[in-house]
Amino acid sequence: MSGVRSQTIVLAGVGAGLVAGLVFGLFHFLFSEPLIERAIVLEAARHAAEGLAPEPEVVTREMQRAGLLVGSVLYGTFLGLLFGAGCALVRPQFPRLGRGLNGLLAALIVGWLIGLLPLLKYPANPPGVGDPETIGSRQALFLLFWVLSFGGLVVASGVYQLVRARDVRLALTSAVGAYAVYAVVLLLVLPPNPDLVTLPADIVVPFRVASLAGQVVLWGVLGTVFGLLLARGGHAAGPARAGGPLASPSLPSRPG
Repeated sequence: MSGVRSQTIVLAGVGAGLVAGLVFGLFHFLFSEPLIERAIVLEAARHAAEGLAPEPEVVTREMQRAGLLVGSVLYGTFLGLLFGAGCALVRPQFPRLGRGLNGLLAALIVGWLIGLLPLLKYPANPPGVGDPETIGSRQALFLLFWVLSFGGLVVASGVYQLVRARDVRLALTSAVGAYAVYAVVLLLVLPPNPDLVTLPADIVVPFRVASLAGQVVLWGVLGTVFGLLLARGGHAAGPARAGGPLASPSLPSRPG
């Protein structure tokens, strides 16, 4: 991402996040909403069987569906802003890759760290799963995993820097291996989700798969659009620099 202005990187992140958020919302509207509807129906039937009064509907399902799309766009835009600002600050640069692939790879790495890996340990659950009294502990575990997930990137970077002086390929292999060990240990050591899953597997499993797939869609679209905007911004900056003072025609020399 060298040679691209910070403002261009941030704006590319915002634009990519907006598009990714819209696609993300449409994806969950098509694939997750039917599963949520089934989970709500089963939960209502369970309450009726136990003689419990139905919970009052504060927000209608129509409002929830509309809120899903609007919230996804806002979420994606904010995520893109943070991602673009982080790239403008850190300037990730992968050798032998152009700006577009650099942007895509950076997004995929961040998406793995904060989107996919945490869901492998603490998968998303549909309505009807989860005790309200454990919300605080569940959120704390997820945030702790999030922070420790970035710690793996620090460990891998440190290993790469240590070995790079001897051999670049060995350094890359060592960094990937160190991160893989770190991620496996992280998945095994942290405590599991404290809530029992009471809904049928034919709802829970597809919902979790859709949640994982949604993260792939979100970060894949964000990275692709971000990379395209970066490449376009870099090409646009080229002619501007070419027309600068260094490219001005030289003045004829004075006669001696």
